Formats: sequence, structure tokens, C-alpha cells
Amino acid sequence: MALKKITMNIPEDLLNVLRIDNTELTKQMRFEIAKKYYTHHNLSLGKAAMLADLDKIDFFERLLKENIIIFNYDEEDLNAEFLGVEK
Repeated sequence: MALKKITMNIPEDLLNVLRIDNTELTKQMRFEIAKKYYTHHNLSLGKAAMLADLDKIDFFERLLKENIIIFNYDEEDLNAEFLGVEK
């Protein structure tokens, strides 16, 4: 898979105020961006996890810790999913 590099310039003072290094800031930013795209239905769970540089389970668990709804089905969606399923 081809990769694209994205570069940002962040003032060093901000990193000092946040008391984190650029590696930690990058991890946090990747997760927050992935979370946004996932919750806005722009990316699937798997693709968002990839963007966050996490496996699906770790991404899933981080979303749960932040009380993010993972499965957002209305009654019609659930009926469609379970149509034909017998007890």
C-alpha cells in the first residue's frame, strides 16, 4: 500500500506546555482524526483503526473508553440485519 506523508509545523512551546513530545502528539492527533471520521461515518472501524495506527480491537476499546457509540442502529436497521435469523 502506498503511503502519503503529512507534515505539520508545531511550535516547540506548545509541546512544552502540553508536556508531550512530538511522537505522543502524533499518536493523539491520529486517534482524534480517526475518531472523527469514524463517528461521522466517513471511515469504517477498520479503516479508522488503520488511520489511528491501532489494531481494530485497540481502536474499539479506546472508543468505548470515550463513550463513543460503536454500533449505531435504528429499529429499521436492526430489523433488516436480523431478517431471516431464527431462534
